[in-house]
Amino acid sequence: CLQRIPGQSTGRYSAIMDNTGELFIGLSDVGVAEHLDPALPGPCEAGEPGRALLMDANLSETCLQALSERAASLGLPTAAMSVSPAKSVRLLSIASELQLLFCNRREAIALADPRLPVDTDLDVLADTLLARGFNQFVLTDADSPVLVQTPSLRERLSVPTFTRTEHVNGAGDALAGASFAAWCTGSDLPDAVRRQGLPAAARILSGQRQPPCLLAGLKHIDTGT
Repeated sequence: CLQRIPGQSTGRYSAIMDNTGELFIGLSDVGVAEHLDPALPGPCEAGEPGRALLMDANLSETCLQALSERAASLGLPTAAMSVSPAKSVRLLSIASELQLLFCNRREAIALADPRLPVDTDLDVLADTLLARGFNQFVLTDADSPVLVQTPSLRERLSVPTFTRTEHVNGAGDALAGASFAAWCTGSDLPDAVRRQGLPAAARILSGQRQPPCLLAGLKHIDTGT
């Protein structure tokens, strides 16, 4: 579903990396996403019915709420990517409606309590996210083990060792997208992250930029990130 917004340009993102490939500064111009109209027919209703909904915090809080309500009425699993510490707080109002959240350490701190130190233990962050209403999430922390929380267990998954030839930009999106696709087809969340998400992120980090082959029928609200 393509929406044309008068007076708005297509979203853009510029990333400046340091000499190790880590993100130094990220500059985004995705204001168009905040003007998307959730009342218009979306991928869940246009053509083949969607099987799940993955959205991100570039969308306005109003749009996020409307989409999560629509997905709930259709019985669709709903997940969200927090995108940035500043925008991640938009997800707090729909925490209980989300079946899955993807975030990194800094985004988790913004969601949990911005006053927490940046080196707060991941278990403390996970406990606070649970208290905020997020009952299932994938919490990344650079090359440290990934924390996977489900309603019944918490597991840490080691990040594979590999030779980095490229920068980190896009690795988190690849992990989220591949994990979400596998989870939607019946894999339990830790297995989805281990077998699909982490390898997808590793491919980005090692310079393999080809997109993964996602399952037919899987819908994504694309906000231009």
